[in-house]
Amino acid sequence: MRSTRVYAFLVIIALLGSVPVVAQDRTATPPPPTPPALLQGSAPSYKGGSYLAQKRARILALQAEEERVGQSPELLPAIVELAEWYEQWGTSGEARPMYRRAVKVIEDAYGTDDLRLVEPLSRVASTYERDHNYRSEGREALERIVHLYAASDSAAEQADAVIRLGDWQLVNNDRAEAIATYTSAWSMLVAMNGGSSSLAVAKLGRPSRVRYSFEDAPPSPTSPALGLWPAATESYTVVTFTVTPDGFVENVVVGETTNSARVTHIVRVAASTARYRPAFEDGKPVEAQVTLIQRSDAVPGWR
Repeated sequence: MRSTRVYAFLVIIALLGSVPVVAQDRTATPPPPTPPALLQGSAPSYKGGSYLAQKRARILALQAEEERVGQSPELLPAIVELAEWYEQWGTSGEARPMYRRAVKVIEDAYGTDDLRLVEPLSRVASTYERDHNYRSEGREALERIVHLYAASDSAAEQADAVIRLGDWQLVNNDRAEAIATYTSAWSMLVAMNGGSSSLAVAKLGRPSRVRYSFEDAPPSPTSPALGLWPAATESYTVVTFTVTPDGFVENVVVGETTNSARVTHIVRVAASTARYRPAFEDGKPVEAQVTLIQRSDAVPGWR
Protein backbone atom coordinates (compact mmCIF):
# COMPACT_ATOMS: atom_id res chain seq x y z
CA MET A 1 0.00 0.00 0.00
CA ARG A 2 1.34 3.43 -0.93
CA SER A 3 2.22 5.57 2.08
CA THR A 4 0.73 9.01 2.60
CA ARG A 5 3.14 11.90 3.02
CA VAL A 6 2.39 14.41 5.78
CA TYR A 7 3.20 18.12 5.58
CA ALA A 8 2.38 21.15 7.71
CA PHE A 9 2.16 24.77 6.64
CA LEU A 10 1.68 27.99 8.59
CA VAL A 11 -0.16 30.44 6.37
CA ILE A 12 -0.88 34.08 7.12
CA ILE A 13 -3.78 35.37 5.04
CA ALA A 14 -6.55 37.91 4.82
CA LEU A 15 -10.02 36.37 4.69
CA LEU A 16 -11.05 38.44 1.72
CA GLY A 17 -13.98 36.20 0.94
CA SER A 18 -15.83 37.55 3.99
CA VAL A 19 -15.16 41.22 3.35
CA PRO A 20 -17.36 43.33 1.02
CA VAL A 21 -15.69 44.58 -2.14
CA VAL A 22 -14.78 48.26 -1.82
CA ALA A 23 -14.38 50.55 -4.83
CA GLN A 24 -10.75 51.24 -5.61
CA ASP A 25 -9.46 54.66 -4.52
CA ARG A 26 -7.62 56.16 -7.47
CA THR A 27 -7.00 59.54 -5.85
CA ALA A 28 -4.06 58.44 -3.73
CA THR A 29 -0.58 57.73 -4.99
CA PRO A 30 0.62 54.11 -4.70
CA PRO A 31 4.14 53.38 -3.47
CA PRO A 32 6.74 53.12 -6.24
CA PRO A 33 7.45 49.55 -7.39
CA THR A 34 10.82 47.89 -7.20
CA PRO A 35 12.70 48.76 -10.42
CA PRO A 36 12.58 45.80 -12.85
CA ALA A 37 15.63 44.13 -14.31
CA LEU A 38 14.89 45.69 -17.70
CA LEU A 39 14.95 49.14 -16.18
CA GLN A 40 18.43 50.48 -16.84
CA GLY A 41 19.42 54.08 -16.24
CA SER A 42 17.25 56.90 -14.96
CA ALA A 43 13.46 56.97 -15.11
CA PRO A 44 10.87 59.69 -14.42
CA SER A 45 10.14 60.12 -10.73
CA TYR A 46 6.84 59.03 -9.17
CA LYS A 47 4.67 62.06 -8.43
CA GLY A 48 1.34 62.50 -6.74
CA GLY A 49 -1.97 63.44 -8.30
CA SER A 50 -5.13 61.70 -9.46
CA TYR A 51 -5.02 58.47 -11.39
CA LEU A 52 -6.11 60.02 -14.68
CA ALA A 53 -3.70 62.95 -14.34
CA GLN A 54 -0.80 60.62 -13.58
CA LYS A 55 -1.77 58.30 -16.42
CA ARG A 56 -1.83 61.15 -18.91
CA ALA A 57 1.54 62.47 -17.71
CA ARG A 58 3.16 59.04 -17.93
CA ILE A 59 1.80 58.35 -21.40
CA LEU A 60 3.13 61.70 -22.55
CA ALA A 61 6.50 60.89 -20.97
CA LEU A 62 6.61 57.59 -22.87
CA GLN A 63 5.72 59.33 -26.12
CA ALA A 64 8.46 61.90 -25.54
CA GLU A 65 10.98 59.15 -24.88
CA GLU A 66 9.85 57.35 -28.04
CA GLU A 67 10.45 60.50 -30.08
CA ARG A 68 13.94 60.70 -28.61
CA VAL A 69 15.10 57.06 -29.00
CA GLY A 70 12.60 55.53 -31.43
CA GLN A 71 11.77 51.83 -31.03
CA SER A 72 15.27 50.97 -29.83
CA PRO A 73 15.98 49.00 -26.63
CA GLU A 74 16.57 52.37 -24.96
CA LEU A 75 12.79 52.69 -24.89
CA LEU A 76 12.38 49.60 -22.67
CA PRO A 77 12.78 51.36 -19.29
CA ALA A 78 9.97 53.79 -20.11
CA ILE A 79 7.71 50.99 -21.39
CA VAL A 80 8.29 48.81 -18.34
CA GLU A 81 7.88 51.72 -15.94
CA LEU A 82 4.45 52.54 -17.36
CA ALA A 83 3.47 48.85 -17.25
CA GLU A 84 4.49 48.57 -13.60
CA TRP A 85 2.63 51.76 -12.77
CA TYR A 86 -0.53 50.25 -14.24
CA GLU A 87 -0.01 47.16 -12.11
CA GLN A 88 0.40 49.33 -9.01
CA TRP A 89 -3.16 50.51 -9.63
CA GLY A 90 -4.42 46.98 -10.25
CA THR A 91 -5.02 47.53 -13.97
CA SER A 92 -3.26 44.47 -15.33
CA GLY A 93 -5.23 44.75 -18.56
CA GLU A 94 -3.51 48.04 -19.31
CA ALA A 95 -0.09 46.74 -18.29
CA ARG A 96 -0.32 43.77 -20.62
CA PRO A 97 -0.03 45.72 -23.91
CA MET A 98 3.07 47.44 -22.51
CA TYR A 99 4.75 44.10 -21.88
CA ARG A 100 3.74 42.94 -25.36
CA ARG A 101 5.38 46.07 -26.69
CA ALA A 102 8.56 45.29 -24.74
CA VAL A 103 8.58 41.83 -26.33
CA LYS A 104 8.34 43.40 -29.80
CA VAL A 105 11.17 45.84 -29.12
CA ILE A 106 13.45 43.03 -27.93
CA GLU A 107 12.55 40.81 -30.86
CA ASP A 108 13.28 43.56 -33.38
CA ALA A 109 16.59 44.39 -31.74
CA TYR A 110 17.95 40.99 -30.74
CA GLY A 111 15.87 38.30 -32.46
CA THR A 112 13.10 35.95 -31.43
CA ASP A 113 15.30 33.55 -29.45
CA ASP A 114 16.98 36.06 -27.13
CA LEU A 115 16.79 35.33 -23.40
CA ARG A 116 15.93 38.96 -22.70
CA LEU A 117 12.44 38.01 -23.87
CA VAL A 118 11.88 35.89 -20.78
CA GLU A 119 11.09 38.77 -18.43
CA PRO A 120 8.38 40.55 -20.46
CA LEU A 121 6.87 37.21 -21.48
CA SER A 122 6.74 36.18 -17.83
CA ARG A 123 5.05 39.45 -16.99
CA VAL A 124 2.45 38.94 -19.71
CA ALA A 125 1.56 35.63 -18.04
CA SER A 126 1.58 37.23 -14.59
CA THR A 127 -0.99 39.84 -15.62
CA TYR A 128 -3.38 37.03 -16.51
CA GLU A 129 -2.62 35.20 -13.27
CA ARG A 130 -3.38 38.30 -11.21
CA ASP A 131 -6.70 38.63 -13.02
CA HIS A 132 -7.41 34.89 -12.49
CA ASN A 133 -7.80 34.73 -16.24
CA TYR A 134 -6.01 31.73 -17.71
CA ARG A 135 -6.31 32.58 -21.38
CA SER A 136 -4.19 31.10 -24.14
CA GLU A 137 -1.86 34.10 -24.48
CA GLY A 138 -0.52 33.62 -20.96
CA ARG A 139 0.01 29.93 -21.50
CA GLU A 140 1.71 30.57 -24.83
CA ALA A 141 4.04 33.03 -23.11
CA LEU A 142 5.04 30.38 -20.55
CA GLU A 143 5.53 27.77 -23.27
CA ARG A 144 7.75 30.17 -25.15
CA ILE A 145 9.84 30.76 -22.02
CA VAL A 146 10.38 27.00 -21.73
CA HIS A 147 11.58 26.88 -25.35
CA LEU A 148 13.87 29.88 -24.88
CA TYR A 149 15.60 28.23 -21.94
CA ALA A 150 15.80 24.90 -23.78
CA ALA A 151 17.48 26.58 -26.75
CA SER A 152 20.04 28.24 -24.50
CA ASP A 153 20.87 25.08 -22.50
CA SER A 154 19.68 26.75 -19.28
CA ALA A 155 18.59 23.52 -17.62
CA ALA A 156 17.79 24.82 -14.13
CA GLU A 157 15.77 27.76 -15.42
CA GLN A 158 14.03 25.51 -17.92
CA ALA A 159 12.93 23.11 -15.17
CA ASP A 160 11.51 25.99 -13.11
CA ALA A 161 9.69 27.29 -16.19
CA VAL A 162 8.24 23.84 -16.87
CA ILE A 163 6.94 23.64 -13.28
CA ARG A 164 5.30 27.04 -13.63
CA LEU A 165 3.68 25.92 -16.87
CA GLY A 166 2.37 22.85 -15.04
CA ASP A 167 0.86 25.09 -12.35
CA TRP A 168 -0.93 27.08 -15.04
CA GLN A 169 -2.30 23.89 -16.60
CA LEU A 170 -3.45 22.57 -13.22
CA VAL A 171 -5.33 25.75 -12.29
CA ASN A 172 -6.89 25.68 -15.76
CA ASN A 173 -8.16 22.15 -15.04
CA ASP A 174 -5.88 20.51 -17.60
CA ARG A 175 -4.96 17.94 -14.95
CA ALA A 176 -3.56 15.16 -17.10
CA GLU A 177 -1.42 17.62 -19.02
CA ALA A 178 -0.23 19.25 -15.80
CA ILE A 179 0.88 15.92 -14.31
CA ALA A 180 2.75 15.09 -17.51
CA THR A 181 4.44 18.49 -17.36
CA TYR A 182 5.49 18.02 -13.72
CA THR A 183 6.78 14.55 -14.56
CA SER A 184 8.88 16.05 -17.33
CA ALA A 185 10.28 18.61 -14.87
CA TRP A 186 11.17 15.80 -12.46
CA SER A 187 13.12 14.01 -15.20
CA MET A 188 14.96 17.23 -16.10
CA LEU A 189 15.96 17.83 -12.49
CA VAL A 190 17.22 14.27 -12.06
CA ALA A 191 19.21 14.45 -15.30
CA MET A 192 20.85 17.77 -14.44
CA ASN A 193 21.75 16.44 -10.99
CA GLY A 194 23.74 13.49 -12.26
CA GLY A 195 20.94 10.96 -11.78
CA SER A 196 20.24 11.92 -8.17
CA SER A 197 16.64 12.75 -7.27
CA SER A 198 17.57 15.11 -4.40
CA LEU A 199 16.98 18.28 -6.42
CA ALA A 200 13.72 16.94 -7.83
CA VAL A 201 12.55 16.06 -4.33
CA ALA A 202 13.42 19.57 -3.13
CA LYS A 203 11.36 21.10 -5.94
CA LEU A 204 8.49 18.62 -6.27
CA GLY A 205 8.60 16.36 -3.23
CA ARG A 206 5.88 18.09 -1.27
CA PRO A 207 2.49 19.62 -2.12
CA SER A 208 2.59 23.27 -3.17
CA ARG A 209 -0.49 25.47 -3.25
CA VAL A 210 -1.24 27.01 -6.66
CA ARG A 211 -4.76 28.30 -6.03
CA TYR A 212 -6.39 29.56 -2.85
CA SER A 213 -9.26 31.91 -2.03
CA PHE A 214 -7.26 34.29 0.14
CA GLU A 215 -4.33 36.61 -0.45
CA ASP A 216 -1.23 36.19 1.68
CA ALA A 217 -0.67 38.86 4.29
CA PRO A 218 2.84 40.23 4.98
CA PRO A 219 5.10 37.84 6.89
CA SER A 220 5.31 38.08 10.68
CA PRO A 221 7.58 36.49 13.34
CA THR A 222 5.34 33.42 13.14
CA SER A 223 6.38 32.68 9.57
CA PRO A 224 6.62 29.31 7.80
CA ALA A 225 10.40 29.67 7.79
CA LEU A 226 10.46 29.69 11.59
CA GLY A 227 7.87 26.95 11.86
CA LEU A 228 6.21 28.51 14.93
CA TRP A 229 2.67 28.04 16.21
CA PRO A 230 0.59 31.23 16.31
CA ALA A 231 0.96 33.28 19.49
CA ALA A 232 -1.68 33.11 22.20
CA THR A 233 -3.11 36.45 21.07
CA GLU A 234 -3.54 35.34 17.47
CA SER A 235 -6.69 33.80 16.06
CA TYR A 236 -6.36 30.71 13.91
CA THR A 237 -8.02 27.61 12.56
CA VAL A 238 -6.25 24.32 11.96
CA VAL A 239 -7.44 22.16 9.08
CA THR A 240 -6.03 18.90 7.79
CA PHE A 241 -6.74 17.45 4.38
CA THR A 242 -5.49 15.12 1.70
CA VAL A 243 -3.95 16.36 -1.54
CA THR A 244 -4.68 13.79 -4.21
CA PRO A 245 -2.20 12.79 -6.94
CA ASP A 246 -4.06 15.07 -9.37
CA GLY A 247 -3.93 18.10 -7.07
CA PHE A 248 -7.41 18.10 -5.59
CA VAL A 249 -8.18 18.53 -1.89
CA GLU A 250 -10.21 15.85 -0.12
CA ASN A 251 -11.19 14.84 3.42
CA VAL A 252 -10.96 18.31 4.97
CA VAL A 253 -11.18 18.14 8.76
CA VAL A 254 -11.26 21.17 11.06
CA GLY A 255 -9.10 20.71 14.14
CA GLU A 256 -8.37 23.27 16.80
CA THR A 257 -9.86 26.72 16.20
CA THR A 258 -10.15 29.99 18.11
CA ASN A 259 -12.30 31.57 15.41
CA SER A 260 -16.04 32.00 15.29
CA ALA A 261 -18.11 29.37 13.52
CA ARG A 262 -18.54 31.73 10.56
CA VAL A 263 -14.82 32.33 10.04
CA THR A 264 -14.02 28.67 10.65
CA HIS A 265 -16.50 27.72 7.93
CA ILE A 266 -14.89 30.20 5.52
CA VAL A 267 -11.48 28.65 6.18
CA ARG A 268 -12.84 25.16 5.63
CA VAL A 269 -14.44 26.11 2.32
CA ALA A 270 -11.25 27.85 1.18
CA ALA A 271 -9.20 24.75 1.97
CA SER A 272 -11.72 22.51 0.20
CA THR A 273 -11.59 24.52 -3.02
CA ALA A 274 -7.82 25.06 -3.08
CA ARG A 275 -5.67 23.47 -5.76
CA TYR A 276 -2.25 22.04 -4.97
CA ARG A 277 0.64 20.88 -7.07
CA PRO A 278 0.82 17.27 -5.85
CA ALA A 279 3.80 15.75 -4.12
CA PHE A 280 6.00 13.58 -6.32
CA GLU A 281 7.87 10.44 -5.34
CA ASP A 282 10.14 8.57 -7.75
CA GLY A 283 8.81 10.73 -10.57
CA LYS A 284 5.15 9.98 -9.88
CA PRO A 285 2.46 12.02 -8.10
CA VAL A 286 1.43 10.62 -4.73
CA GLU A 287 -1.22 11.31 -2.13
CA ALA A 288 -0.10 13.58 0.71
CA GLN A 289 -1.57 14.77 4.00
CA VAL A 290 -1.40 18.50 4.73
CA THR A 291 -2.01 20.45 7.94
CA LEU A 292 -2.87 24.12 7.40
CA ILE A 293 -2.66 26.59 10.28
CA GLN A 294 -4.78 29.48 9.07
CA ARG A 295 -4.22 32.77 10.91
CA SER A 296 -6.94 35.38 10.59
CA ASP A 297 -6.23 38.08 13.18
CA ALA A 298 -5.33 40.67 10.51
CA VAL A 299 -8.72 40.39 8.81
CA PRO A 300 -10.97 43.50 9.04
CA GLY A 301 -14.19 42.51 10.78
CA TRP A 302 -13.12 38.94 11.50
CA ARG A 303 -14.24 39.07 15.14
